[in-house]
Amino acid sequence: MLRRGQTLRFRMEMGRMKLDFRLTSRDHARAVTVEDAVVDTTRPHCIAPGSWLELMRQPLKTLPTGYYTEKPVYVPPPGKEGMTAAEQAKQAPNAVRAGPLLCYVVGQPSPAAINVDFVREEDWGFDGAAEDVEMDLRVGRDVIEQTTLFSELRPGGLLSSE
Repeated sequence: MLRRGQTLRFRMEMGRMKLDFRLTSRDHARAVTVEDAVVDTTRPHCIAPGSWLELMRQPLKTLPTGYYTEKPVYVPPPGKEGMTAAEQAKQAPNAVRAGPLLCYVVGQPSPAAINVDFVREEDWGFDGAAEDVEMDLRVGRDVIEQTTLFSELRPGGLLSSE
């Protein structure tokens, strides 16, 4: 008898929702698998280390070269999320918004086409020297809105308090 294993789409740890996903280039030639990324409804886009940007850049033969967009932006580091839009506009760019990339969330039937903010490692505390350092990877609203996690934003849902 064939049995279908049910994969968990997300899990809650200490009041924070975490999920697993795979980020792929547009032609699916390169991919990065991420485990235990924090779902952050305050961020409009996903956060990834800047060193992954070159990995996701892939010369394409069938699609136009590079990304549809790749532009420098300012992304507030952890602890400075309360800045207004005017204050953010005055800041120097510290990240590159690139996309669209495909994000396959575990347990979802279809991928999400997203733009990712590739941030500088020193701003976000990513230590490239140590392999076992846990990175502070964030999943933003762009993934939530394109998956069934959107229903958790409703009143009474797991993300309603955020």
